[in-house]
Amino acid sequence: VGAYIAGVEALQGVSTTDTGITACLAHGVPAALVALAQRALTGDLRLEGTAMAVLEACAAATEQVAHHADGKKAVREAGGITMLGAMLGQCAFHRPSLLKATAALMACAVEKESKCDVMREAGARLVALLREGSDPQLVPNARAALAASAEHLEARRALGDLLGEDDQRALVFRGPLPPTPPDFRYKVVLPYGTMENAVGPRK
Repeated sequence: VGAYIAGVEALQGVSTTDTGITACLAHGVPAALVALAQRALTGDLRLEGTAMAVLEACAAATEQVAHHADGKKAVREAGGITMLGAMLGQCAFHRPSLLKATAALMACAVEKESKCDVMREAGARLVALLREGSDPQLVPNARAALAASAEHLEARRALGDLLGEDDQRALVFRGPLPPTPPDFRYKVVLPYGTMENAVGPRK
């Protein structure tokens, strides 16, 4: 297990630059991180005394990769958001893992295509962290991940199922509710060089 942790920590170092992240993506690192984390969550490593250290390392490396636009996509496609959401439940009493997982979710939630996934897979647990409200680092991470996710209309609706408007103002947005976000399934195009807008399904 120590070798796994050392290997993942080495990947963290590599993925501090765009070139390093690109190399990680070329070698399938996001999928490998998800597979290793899954072993610590539900597989053969879950009863190991170092399982939390494995999860912390995987979340930290995932966060690094997710700072790159292509990395966000790769994490999403590898099931990384589901893995990070599961970590919030499994690592409830291991603060270092929670810090890395919430930071990774924060990075993923910036991507338009990941916003609904973050809310669906981690929204309830992020809200629980907000309600606890006692950790000066976890709470801002959870708030930022929820706020970024809620920029998508469907995710905003899901947030409404988890928190009433008063709680959204107090816990997530720290002020007035932002305008209702657009429906990203549609886009405005200008056909045939005219100025007349046409709205249709996003391809």
